[in-house]
Amino acid sequence: MLHSTNQFDASACHGCGLCSMVCPVYQQGGNVMHTPHGWARRMQSAGELDPEEVMVCMLGGACAPVCPQDIDMMQMLVAYRQDTQDHTPVAALAEAPARQKGKVVFIGDRCCADDAAYREKILHLLHGQHAVMASDQGQDISEAMQAGRKVSHARMHQFLGTLQGVKKIIISDGLLQMLIRDKLPQISMESLGRLISSHTEVRRCITADDYYVLDSQSYHADYERAVLYYDNLQQQTACELSRDLHRLAMPTGALSSSRFSQPGQVEWLMAGRKARRIIVESLADYYLLAEQCDRPVVHITEIL
Repeated sequence: MLHSTNQFDASACHGCGLCSMVCPVYQQGGNVMHTPHGWARRMQSAGELDPEEVMVCMLGGACAPVCPQDIDMMQMLVAYRQDTQDHTPVAALAEAPARQKGKVVFIGDRCCADDAAYREKILHLLHGQHAVMASDQGQDISEAMQAGRKVSHARMHQFLGTLQGVKKIIISDGLLQMLIRDKLPQISMESLGRLISSHTEVRRCITADDYYVLDSQSYHADYERAVLYYDNLQQQTACELSRDLHRLAMPTGALSSSRFSQPGQVEWLMAGRKARRIIVESLADYYLLAEQCDRPVVHITEIL
């Protein structure tokens, strides 16, 4: 559904408000018009959405799995933002990336693109998977989805074309994970955090003194499998998880807009937590929490 719609389709919403209950933007500002619930109510009353209000959304993804009507709000929001923001579409790369049929490929997040040492560390940890860096990391597409920019059909075809026939995708970008699951559902895909934390040696290093902070976008992009996986991780290690009472991942806001208070979100995330150490799956979360918290913060790739 990640395509132009020219509208926010609110017809299926019956107004339960569950998406507002799990929305961190609503929790901070208390403005229902910054939630899918509020947008649906306005559209059902023949009103029009303010594109700037929709841009306040941090795309954490919790609203989609909690919706009883199975409205895929993340994809709807991305499409609406792309239709209402006045940007030049992301064009195809001048030189087409190579296809990697039959290979296990790794697609990093936006922070990974700027940190060569981090990329090398990941590939070392994934040596048992015989993984290689994807020839097209698609970060221009991920950034466009976050910013509300359109992606040209040529660029989308170029990116997805390099993934046709790959054996498996290991990924640490939640927005691209959502996109690929929608467009190429037949391809096996695993989030980086889940794959690394499944290693026996890594699990032995996670204890009851740790607070494990999930990558919220990746978690919600594959919610049904993620819930069961992290239930098992918590049972085996006795660690605390950054999930709320609905078993939804609590985002840090590390990649959110300036209208979202990151310190306020971190304060809420850490309230009542007694763990001595913080383990994170997202490099963006690592940078934010290391700056905001007085406890040791380690990325999942560094735990060994």
